[in-house]
Amino acid sequence: MILTYEHPSELLPLYTEFVHTSGLTDFDFEFSKYIYVPQEISESRHVFHASASSAQDIFTCHAKNLLPKEEIAFHSRILVKGQLKFHIPFIDMGCDAIEPQLPQLEKAFADFDIEDISIFHTGRSFHIYGHSLLRSEVEMIRFMGRILLLNLPKKERVIDERWVGHRLMAGYLTLRWTNNNPHYISAPRGISV
Repeated sequence: MILTYEHPSELLPLYTEFVHTSGLTDFDFEFSKYIYVPQEISESRHVFHASASSAQDIFTCHAKNLLPKEEIAFHSRILVKGQLKFHIPFIDMGCDAIEPQLPQLEKAFADFDIEDISIFHTGRSFHIYGHSLLRSEVEMIRFMGRILLLNLPKKERVIDERWVGHRLMAGYLTLRWTNNNPHYISAPRGISV
């Protein structure tokens, strides 16, 4: 099922509840500040962490104090005492329209027992957030491989394969939450389909 939120930061309480359900109460979300450079292979990020109780406030504070062209990205990693515990499943789409892709997207998420998703439009692409947690790095890599297989030969591009490559090289997923660089059209906005 597709659940609608205005901005992806509104998903923080949902992910907090997922972690609490696993029996953990003391954990951090991970973010970064970065400046996008088109077609670069390497990336430079200033990573910062926020406890579940302060994540929204810390994100808002950082968002108000960005340097020119600097953006904030939310990371998939959830850390307990500085150690990776979970990944949040999300993806950057590469298609022009989301509706035709929904059946295969829902199947890909269902392969990881993820029934609910939220969709955000950034003006140029769609970001999909799964309402669940991936329990290991191996599961995150399997998830990335599965979504990459949505791109079929001689068919419309579904997934941004360069995003997948960058994220696999980094070992974690990221999606932009702000709009402070003229390269981008808008901050992510929730859509219903």
